[in-house]
Amino acid sequence: MDHTSIKKERIPYEILISKLNSWYTTIKKNMIEEAQKKKSEIESLLEEVEMKQDVLLYYQLLDFRHELMLIYLRSKDVEEVRNTYEILKEKEGSLSKMLEYYFFFFMGMYEFRRKELVSAINAYSLAETKLSEIEDEIERGEFYFKVSEVYYYMKQTYFSLSYAKRAIKIYQKYDIHDERILHCRFIVAGNLIDTLNYNSAIKELKKGLQDAFKIGKKNLIATVR
Repeated sequence: MDHTSIKKERIPYEILISKLNSWYTTIKKNMIEEAQKKKSEIESLLEEVEMKQDVLLYYQLLDFRHELMLIYLRSKDVEEVRNTYEILKEKEGSLSKMLEYYFFFFMGMYEFRRKELVSAINAYSLAETKLSEIEDEIERGEFYFKVSEVYYYMKQTYFSLSYAKRAIKIYQKYDIHDERILHCRFIVAGNLIDTLNYNSAIKELKKGLQDAFKIGKKNLIATVR
């Protein structure tokens, strides 16, 4: 039998999206091993099925985000994903509104890792114009957290505080995001210290210590202390 003549089967659109969303969730939680397993599963699937163009673009964007996670957690050189960045840049203008959000959001993260803070904020600002396309409230919290992080490093204190507090408000609705709340508290406390508001910063860090004990990770407890 001529295997080259066998058509790729088209599996239900919803199943592909579900698998991609699940992969993205593990990436956001910095679960390296689990994210890699899900990525490998999806890559095997790509060899067997015919994918719609927008689903393929979503996969490419998540693959880029996966690499950004590894850069952050394993101190890899951000320029290692430069080629992927250039390939994705060529897709700009051909994306749906939802994918445009992810495109600009991930580009902002990339620029932040390169310490190009103004470029990062510019990308995040474009992503924010597409945020209404995102129904997942936790994803909105993720966006606010990342923006607060850049503004903190830019010493744009009040912008940073505003976004961090918006993120915390969302995360507090979901028990599984305690670690993200703690990271937001670090940003809030840092901004309060920058404004010489030491008493409020200490109060925020005490809340952070409670969060760290709740999470149960010794490195986070040590960091807060």
